[in-house]
Order: sequence, then C-alpha cells, then structure tokens
Amino acid sequence: MHRYYNTTAYWREHGSLIPKKGAIIVYTDAGSAVVDGQTVHYEKVKVGNGINYVNDLRFLGDFEGKELLDHINDQIRHITAEERAKWNHKLDLEPEEVAGRTLLLTREFFNEQNS
Repeated sequence: MHRYYNTTAYWREHGSLIPKKGAIIVYTDAGSAVVDGQTVHYEKVKVGNGINYVNDLRFLGDFEGKELLDHINDQIRHITAEERAKWNHKLDLEPEEVAGRTLLLTREFFNEQNS
C-alpha cells in the first residue's frame, strides 16, 4: 500500500498526479480548529482510484479518515501475539550461556515446514 504525506500547498501544486488505486494521500494540514485558544492543524485523507487526479478525489469523511490513520499508525494490530512474543524475546540468555566474559550465540534456523 502506498502512503503519501504532504501539505495542502504541495498537493495543490501537484494536483495533476493520478494516485494508484488504493494509494493513501494525506493532507497533513488540511483542516484546523481552535483548541484552548490555539490553532491546531489536522490531517485529511484521500484514496486514489487510479483514474482521477489527486485534486479531483474527494476527502474521506472525518470518521473514516481518522479510523484509517489510526489503523495505519497502530503498531500493535499488524502482527500476531505469537510474532510479538517471539520478537520481544529474540535473544534470551540463560546464565550458563555466558562463559566467563564470552557471550555464546546460536542461530535458530527455519525451513518451510517450521515457518
């Protein structure tokens, strides 16, 4: 999946680009709101269809855009609990695996049946 992040000014200048189908185009400063007296900019999202110019694509609704960005940025849901446990403990050492001041490492090999 292709993701493209840039400002509204950038996308206005490059509005004749035709994003690939499914490409996510993020306008990093497309909207703003005043929060506690300060202007806060927020992102808006378009999805390419492989036919229309980026300027001609419509923005996703606020809800859909937020859901999509939250999903993309979610560092937890994109791997399984098993993968996470394996990666989090990729190098676990027992005291007997350290001989004096020498660290002994072994490599776990996988074949197609074990992967």
